Amino acid sequence: MARYEKSERGLLAEICQKYPIIGDKGYGGDILKKKKVAWQKIASEFNSSTPGRAPRTEEQIRGLWKRLKISTKEKIDAMRSEARKTGGGPSSNLNLDPEEEIVSGMLGSSVDPLPMDHDNDAVGFQEGQILVEMVEEAVPEMVVEDVPPENKRRSAPVPQKNKQSLYDERLLQIAEKEHLQKMQMAAEKHELEMQILQLEKKIKMKILEQMQM
Repeated sequence: MARYEKSERGLLAEICQKYPIIGDKGYGGDILKKKKVAWQKIASEFNSSTPGRAPRTEEQIRGLWKRLKISTKEKIDAMRSEARKTGGGPSSNLNLDPEEEIVSGMLGSSVDPLPMDHDNDAVGFQEGQILVEMVEEAVPEMVVEDVPPENKRRSAPVPQKNKQSLYDERLLQIAEKEHLQKMQMAAEKHELEMQILQLEKKIKMKILEQMQM
């Protein structure tokens, strides 16, 4: 697969800007479902906008977006680090490209303000961001989109049977009862018939004995 051109990076940034849900830090089932749908639309729009190139998979496009976020954060960190060295003045060597401006706007508070190197919050943010991205990539492949949140699972009422279900259940009970009764009657009839046959046999034997006397 050919490397991404700068125009593709800019195109992806413009398309992703239409779907702010992909920047949501939550990883509940409902959010992950919305993100999955958003990425499918992004991939479709991206490929339809580059007809002269081989289609990119959704995984490849998500990878490009992740690299765009990382490179943008690194450049912003470098710009602010240089600004501190110059006493807060603007950097003369580094500037954000148009696509990086878009990414920076979507990242929002995650790059503003920049944590100091000795600030433990910086480490906490990076670890938290990595965790969210790991969950975001892994969970959509699971059947998480159908699992309700924990608080809803606890408070959800037990489904009640409707009238039709109760009626059908009652008919089934009656049918089963009638079947058992018929089975019992058939068994009793068979036993009675056997008793009659035994009695008839005894009578015949008695008659034969009397005739032989």
